[in-house]
Amino acid sequence: MTDDDLERFVRAHHHRVLRALTAYTGDRDVALEATQEAFAIAMAHPGRLARARVPEAWVMRVAMNEARGRYRRAAAENRAMRRATPPADLPPSDPDPPAERALRRAVAALPERQRRAVVLRHVVGLSVDETAAAMRCRPGTVRALTHQGLTRLRRDPRAALANATDEPAEVGR
Repeated sequence: MTDDDLERFVRAHHHRVLRALTAYTGDRDVALEATQEAFAIAMAHPGRLARARVPEAWVMRVAMNEARGRYRRAAAENRAMRRATPPADLPPSDPDPPAERALRRAVAALPERQRRAVVLRHVVGLSVDETAAAMRCRPGTVRALTHQGLTRLRRDPRAALANATDEPAEVGR
């Protein structure tokens, strides 16, 4: 199938597949995403589309599978969130204290590589060698990026990192 054939196919069948999927899911946004994904798969695999006895039916099946997959993932996420909800008898806590918000803003303002090094070292708690492996760089680069990032954070009074050390420490979420 040529690119022109694929484009004609999409133009000819997109509306019909979208309409059918909207009826199938009852949600136009989900239907639109699943339809777009199905046609993207069709364009990425033109041979499969060309071998299908009824290409529109093949795209429809792919779109319906996409929609079902979205609902399954959403249901699994909801189940996981219910399981992860703390018991009601725990005392309420401030989920986002001002110091943590300030720290997150300050870390977010760091250049990307410094931010990655600081987060891997001081939030995740990886060693220098583990951080170097994760960043695909040398340990010396990790030490330099971490030092530069912490220096910038120490200068930022909102970050409240005046007592930060080069050892991994928990700094919040």
